[in-house]
Amino acid sequence: MTRLSESLRLQREDGGDNPALLQRGDIVASCNRLAFLAENSTISPPTRSHMPIRTR
Repeated sequence: MTRLSESLRLQREDGGDNPALLQRGDIVASCNRLAFLAENSTISPPTRSHMPIRTR
């Protein structure tokens, strides 16, 4: 949840303050951010793979 909240704060105009506006695109953006963080060694690939929100 922390990583999702961080992604929403960074990528949404409302900063993720309104959960009723959460859409599929927000989840996709969060997954893309996790991939970016793993590629830049901010988080490890195993940490990314164990995040509860993933796309296939």
